[in-house]
Amino acid sequence: ERQDVRRHSHFVETCLIQAYRRHYWRALFRLASKERLAGVTVGTFFPEHPQSALVAKMRSTLELIAKYDPRQLNRLHRFVSGVLLFELIGSLGTWVEPPKLILLNEAFVAAPETTDAQIAATIVHETTHAWLEARGFAYGAGRRRRIESICYRVQATFARRLPDGFALASYYEERSAGVAAQSDDEWSDSALIAREAARLRALHVPQWFVRLYGWLTRRAA
Repeated sequence: ERQDVRRHSHFVETCLIQAYRRHYWRALFRLASKERLAGVTVGTFFPEHPQSALVAKMRSTLELIAKYDPRQLNRLHRFVSGVLLFELIGSLGTWVEPPKLILLNEAFVAAPETTDAQIAATIVHETTHAWLEARGFAYGAGRRRRIESICYRVQATFARRLPDGFALASYYEERSAGVAAQSDDEWSDSALIAREAARLRALHVPQWFVRLYGWLTRRAA
């Protein structure tokens, strides 16, 4: 009976944490300044860089996907509610399900050296996460390595469709092979929490918040 109570308590905590994440990103996207580009809703939330420049870059990026891989644009329309440019998300891109949002690192998008092809390939990577989840392949600990490897392969396939995309495709193929060669332990809950905690410390996030993040994430895992 005591074990059932603990199990129920953990279930409730997990639901609450997931609800918090869902409502947090949904609220942020609702408050964001939004543009409709190539049929995709793109939001910015108090951007650090000129909004007009971010919108222009996202427009050309999405037009690149529409021109060279309409199937990927169709997946974006079907499985993704919108794209939010946000400064401190850690990686270049992140898929948040729910509320079915792709988060893009604003600094990555704004950087002069970042090409439309690189942004487009990152969107394709996160859209592949959305597509796989819609097909029942949840991002669980035992599947993460294989799912990431698949997403990099899809990026490589997309890059090969682009003019002068060979070098970019080769890079993603190497990333795919590298991830495939890793162990599932490197993609475990504890490994991901440790990497994210290190990133937060590098951003000079207060230690109490890093500890709280680790605790909440472990409880939700």
